[in-house]
Amino acid sequence: MAQSDEGIENTVTIIAGIAGALAVFVNLHLKDYGVSNVLEAIKDVAEFIVVIAVFVLTSRLIRRTKTADFVEIFEERLKSWVSQNDYLISMELDRSGQGKFGTRFCSMLIDHSNIVTHKKRAEHASHNIEKATFVRLPSVGCDEIEFRFNERTFGRQQIFRKGEDVDLGAIIEQLSNRILETFSSYPISLRSDKAKKAIFVSFADVDRTPANARMLVDVIEYVKTMTLALA
Repeated sequence: MAQSDEGIENTVTIIAGIAGALAVFVNLHLKDYGVSNVLEAIKDVAEFIVVIAVFVLTSRLIRRTKTADFVEIFEERLKSWVSQNDYLISMELDRSGQGKFGTRFCSMLIDHSNIVTHKKRAEHASHNIEKATFVRLPSVGCDEIEFRFNERTFGRQQIFRKGEDVDLGAIIEQLSNRILETFSSYPISLRSDKAKKAIFVSFADVDRTPANARMLVDVIEYVKTMTLALA
């Protein structure tokens, strides 16, 4: 949507520029090409250029402000979401506040009963033993959220199985369908990769508004709820 806004801005600028230039030229032609009229036409062109420049700068400032608000609200809601789910979810950061293992992600405990027993907070659990990557989060220049799944999480369910094994591919397919149905009113796109055991949700076409920032965290919460329901 940000690219769309920029395209509209460019189109309006071009059309306005052509219309303004034609208006000045026609006005000059109807009068005459005397020195005073030419100077007046030059003044009109200069004033029109200033108006176009103000429009472009204002439009870009508004777009940047929207993006900044979008990121800020997303981060605030995400932090609050992790805090509310601290016996299930942990944000994986290093001491500098950057993402561990070269990326930023949230892990989910494999034993979901910890939500009730409160044996330990998710941040104190061992990665790849007691918890596994649940969602990889977008960084600068990335418009995609990646959900990761593993067989151990769904080991107790009996609906999606291939013999004695968990049919993770079928689970990923069902979760993908539910996400698309639930958030069909938003311009998000989705692709699943059974080989990577992942679902990728793209928000490249989502307008950078506070409401949509909250919507993205709602998507994460929804996938968490679906995971718990099936595990």
